[in-house]
Amino acid sequence: MEHPEQYEEQVNRFVYHITHIWCQDDGAAAYCLNWFASILQHPERKLQVALLVQGVHGAGKGIVAMLLRAISVVCISLIYLMY
Repeated sequence: MEHPEQYEEQVNRFVYHITHIWCQDDGAAAYCLNWFASILQHPERKLQVALLVQGVHGAGKGIVAMLLRAISVVCISLIYLMY
């Protein structure tokens, strides 16, 4: 990554979405963000828990799933390129 600061706005928007739209609770938001970080930092590990996300249509559940899927594909591709 040449210029990580170029992604700062997108990261801040993602964190805002999780903390203010998904969770509305600091403890739950921290748990979700740590869960996401664990998946991305250690894709080889199986997590013992899964997140259950419920909400009305249009609440932003799918956009987070799409983003994580896209990031996961990039991370896994980089891992394969390294070995």
